[in-house]
Amino acid sequence: MRPTYITGFDDSAAANAALRFTRRLAHDAGAKVLAAYVYPDVRAVPSPYGPETLVADNADLTAAARDAAQHVVAHLPDDVAGFTIAGASVPHELDRLARQEHAALLAVGASHRGAIGRLLPGSIGERVVHGSPCPVLVVPDGCAGAAVRSVAVAYDGHEQSRRALRAAATLAERLGASLVLIGVSHHTEHVAHVPDHEHDRIVTKLMRTVLERAASRLLPQGFDVSISLPIGDAGPAIAGACADGIDLLVAGSRGYGAMRSALVGSVSRYLVDHAPCPVLVVPRHTVLELVADQARGVKGVVETAS
Repeated sequence: MRPTYITGFDDSAAANAALRFTRRLAHDAGAKVLAAYVYPDVRAVPSPYGPETLVADNADLTAAARDAAQHVVAHLPDDVAGFTIAGASVPHELDRLARQEHAALLAVGASHRGAIGRLLPGSIGERVVHGSPCPVLVVPDGCAGAAVRSVAVAYDGHEQSRRALRAAATLAERLGASLVLIGVSHHTEHVAHVPDHEHDRIVTKLMRTVLERAASRLLPQGFDVSISLPIGDAGPAIAGACADGIDLLVAGSRGYGAMRSALVGSVSRYLVDHAPCPVLVVPRHTVLELVADQARGVKGVVETAS
């Protein structure tokens, strides 16, 4: 069964970038793409005299919004199925559609500032990321729909990064892409009973061991895998490591449930805002295998990699 990738769409530059990248990803991964245009339904308004009532002017506005959405969807590429959905909340409707279609991925575009994309606080994209039942792909509007030849994953050996690695490995396997494990040697981390002058060297050595152990588990599976060990604060170090030839970054989230507050003050939040490439955020407690028929072997390898 082909996985389903859903992208929120409204014909903006950011949405078009998300659609182009998602189509490219889906083409290589053998997935199908659904583009959902959620237009505002303002027909029903509260009434002090009882149930909500229909106001003619609001009905006309909703009809006009529906017609505009249908016009845009009618001009989507032939390999994309278009949906128009009336709703008061774009994030809610995308979430509902993702659950209904058992989506393996939900893509959103990021607004553009300078040379990088941003999810602005309170934006539709940010709210989609907070509530998604599946991994969320955030695509800056400056990203082209080039083939994904290199997939990186932020990895530190903890549970959320193992989940991210499983998703990244599954994608890399299906795409025929190389896989880069990025760990960070953070010199403020505490290591018990280590003299100050030895601290940095020990921290770096420990992280290198974690990365090499995970890579060694993947090599027998036929992956083209390498490691990267930048030094510094996690967010800037990982984003910087993606500046040279990384087409897609996968990051886990420590968020609970359906990623409630997953990005607030987190490394994932920083990467979504600053990474020079699209970022796939993998939430906790959700279906992580993007290609179920190929994920079983990868899952067993990754879960014992740390």
